[in-house]
Amino acid sequence: MDISWAVSVETIRALKSVNDRMWIYGQILIALPLLTILVMKYREQKGHVQPPRRVGWANWTIYGMFFYATWYYVSDTLLYLIDGRDWETCRYGSLLHHLVSMTGSPLFLAYTDYPWFVVGPIFMHAMLMAFPLVTWLNYVYLAFVFACHYGLGHKHLQSHPTSLLLRTVAIKGFYLAVVTLWYLDCKNTIQD
Repeated sequence: MDISWAVSVETIRALKSVNDRMWIYGQILIALPLLTILVMKYREQKGHVQPPRRVGWANWTIYGMFFYATWYYVSDTLLYLIDGRDWETCRYGSLLHHLVSMTGSPLFLAYTDYPWFVVGPIFMHAMLMAFPLVTWLNYVYLAFVFACHYGLGHKHLQSHPTSLLLRTVAIKGFYLAVVTLWYLDCKNTIQD
């Protein structure tokens, strides 16, 4: 029987590395839409402009990020499970983070307007991955996650069909993953 289709462990690890790099650098690019949304929010609060209903290109960029996030977490989890490395404690915490993110990311695809508190955690997640040894970024990231959790409960988002599911399942599952990773003293690196 010909098994030439089989993929080597080295190939799987190379695919995972490429997938990880695309994810990290793609998230860093979210800074421009985030900055645009923050400036618009600031100007709106100062009374300079009427708030537009949508920031077209920024929302499409963010939508694309959530679409890619769904792909990333599914594909990366599969690659993670078959890459042949020994399972250390932190890999379980990382897998939990992947599973929660895999279920939460598609829920954000139902939105058409993305407020700053939804976009902020994405950007800070990229900063954690890009600068894994800068530990104070963990606290900024967690502050953005708390803001997202609080913001999703805001009255203008409460009626959105996925807000309740995001607040009750995805974000609380995310807290469990983060507490697990911090308790196990895991680093923000994507390597073992």
